[in-house]
Amino acid sequence: MATFGESTQRVLLRITLGMLLTPDHIAGFAFHLFNAGLIPRVQDYAPYAAFITRLSLVYICKRHYQRIAKGR
Repeated sequence: MATFGESTQRVLLRITLGMLLTPDHIAGFAFHLFNAGLIPRVQDYAPYAAFITRLSLVYICKRHYQRIAKGR
């Protein structure tokens, strides 16, 4: 999350805002800040939310890997 390019940061911002069920007007404001270059990395803007996103993605990937390993 710290060194990814702009397109990856945009996806991470979208995932983070979605997981937090952010209202549209707040999400829109966050994307305006991102587009203006004021939020270069999600973890700079919202470190706790970025941590929760990272933790959730690790959990999702682990569960997916376990299902593949079991043949589901």
